[in-house]
Amino acid sequence: MAGRDLILPIRESASDRKPPSGTKEERAMSLPSAADTVVVGAGSAGCVVANRLSADPARGVLLLEAGDDTPLPPALRSLDFRAAVRDVSRHWPGLRARRGSAQRPRLLLQGRGVGGTSAINGLIAMWPMPEDFDEWAALGCDGWTHRDVSPSLSRISRDLDSKAGAGPMPVRRPPRPTWGSLDLALAEWAGDRGFPAAEDHNAPGSTGLSPYAFSARDGGRVSAADAFLAPILDRPNLTVLARTVAERLIVRGGRVTGVCCRTPDGEVVIEAGEVVVTAGAVGSPALLLRSGIGPAHRLERVGVAPVADLPGVGQGLQDHPALTLPIRLAAPGAAPPRPTNCCLRFASGESDGEANELMLNALNEVGPGVGAVVLALFRPEARGRVEVTGAGLDDDLVVDLGLLGTERDLRRMRAGVARLADLARHPAFERVGSPVGADLLRGLARRPEELDSWMAARCHEAWHLVGSCRMGDPADPATVVDPRGRVKGVAGLRVADASVIPRVPRSNTNLVTMAVADHMTHPSRPGRE
Repeated sequence: MAGRDLILPIRESASDRKPPSGTKEERAMSLPSAADTVVVGAGSAGCVVANRLSADPARGVLLLEAGDDTPLPPALRSLDFRAAVRDVSRHWPGLRARRGSAQRPRLLLQGRGVGGTSAINGLIAMWPMPEDFDEWAALGCDGWTHRDVSPSLSRISRDLDSKAGAGPMPVRRPPRPTWGSLDLALAEWAGDRGFPAAEDHNAPGSTGLSPYAFSARDGGRVSAADAFLAPILDRPNLTVLARTVAERLIVRGGRVTGVCCRTPDGEVVIEAGEVVVTAGAVGSPALLLRSGIGPAHRLERVGVAPVADLPGVGQGLQDHPALTLPIRLAAPGAAPPRPTNCCLRFASGESDGEANELMLNALNEVGPGVGAVVLALFRPEARGRVEVTGAGLDDDLVVDLGLLGTERDLRRMRAGVARLADLARHPAFERVGSPVGADLLRGLARRPEELDSWMAARCHEAWHLVGSCRMGDPADPATVVDPRGRVKGVAGLRVADASVIPRVPRSNTNLVTMAVADHMTHPSRPGRE
């Protein structure tokens, strides 16, 4: 498919599409050549931004998406998200990342296509703690306290259990009878160890064991595209352009004037009154860097002409470091509707520990006869980076997550591993299976230096990437965007996605990414321009 056929309503099925007509040149001529606002990336943030900005009928909005816009097939709408994760057609091809200093780069899964990662993720609908937002404000993000952001939280989701919120993203919790054997084992162990229970992990002050909230309706996934884009596709001032990759921004006289894009028919330039970048915590800094916006000395070294010297672009990348304990199931049975149904949030017990800084959750089946328990550090200090090796789309990216890169992160993760080792020998887990390497884990828990090496070699991401275009006080050299998403030193350019989050919150990041996009662009926010 090419040319005009790239502009498709996402509700249309592939079988309904007409073949392209006209010559390549005629199809190229039919593409939009200009828009008041160009939004780059139709993922969790971009769908919200397009919704909010196109609510003004006088503003022409063009939403660009590198991937496809075909509807999700039934298998990918399932509450069992494993098929979605395995669908390589909906991931960025060839994207690789180093997890930590002891590991080599390997494939990094990031959603590609309308809906972005919200179309392939685990559907978890968890909000940050109120204290997380308040910390952002203390870091220089004026107008971002929990009280400030609460209207956006309400506009994003509607909790069908607690009745909180009024947004289009439905939130439900799995009834306990639908939990899997490892979910129930985790709950039993947590109760025996004295952890409290909280029916709603999104309630302020909650901690301990909770059923997961997830974004679904009628037993199926609801993506950002379903919630925020599909209902507004009839707006005459909104165009969605799929299979169009933003290669670089055009900057003249300190102002962005357009986007140079690669389409199946070749390169096109789209003029823009403003550009809002919502390409994610890897894609957004990569686009800025290819455009000459970033650390000038690094850009010059790889042959990119700097147009704005912003040292923070691509720096500060964060994710929740995680470790997985596989479990051979004693009697594999029918898998529950969802691979994971509950989580346990707790403090490390260290002298500088914090509430809900660690989390455990069970995966009832990760393969034939195998489940797992995952430990994650939800308050990491370490940061990574995104860098380019040239100005073109075909030049490799350098992505280093920097997981467990500080002593404090290692120390708190050791405390989590001690819990994991205890869990592995609890009767609740011994009844359902055999944790792989449980004896090794118990031994390592008593030898910190060996444990640190073991963790560094095995830690992985939680797919909660943030922080690579940090929001903050414009006077701070590390700041990339101000609290309204405006890129320092470049007029007509905003970033409004997970990359602006200054510190990864104690939550999964799908809902909060949508809230960030809403808070930066909703018409009700004073001075949002």
